[in-house]
Amino acid sequence: MESDAELKKVLEKFEISTCKDEKKLFKNLTNWERLNLRVSTILEIPERLKKEFGVAPSYLEGVMKPFSIQSTGQQHLEIKHDVKGPIQYMVSSTRHYSWPKGGGK
Repeated sequence: MESDAELKKVLEKFEISTCKDEKKLFKNLTNWERLNLRVSTILEIPERLKKEFGVAPSYLEGVMKPFSIQSTGQQHLEIKHDVKGPIQYMVSSTRHYSWPKGGGK
C-alpha cells in the first residue's frame, strides 16, 4: 500500500481485526499479526476497500500483482517479513505441480 499513491491515503484510516479480535490500523500490524489474519478477514479486504474507500478490486489486483508469492517467491517474502522458521501453508487439495500456483487460484 505504501508504494501506491491512492492506497497510501487508505493507510491512515483502514482498520482491520487481528486474529485476537483487536481492531488496529492495517499499517500498524506487526508481521506476526499480518501473517496470522483470519481467512475471512483477508478475503473481505478487497470488498471493504471498494465499499469504504472506492478502490476497485481490479485496481487492487494490478497494484498487488508484483508482491504476490507467484511474482516474488516464498523465500523473498519470508526474508522481507523477517519470518523465523518455516511458514505453515494451508491450501485446498490440488494436482498442480506448483504449490504457489495451486494455492493462488
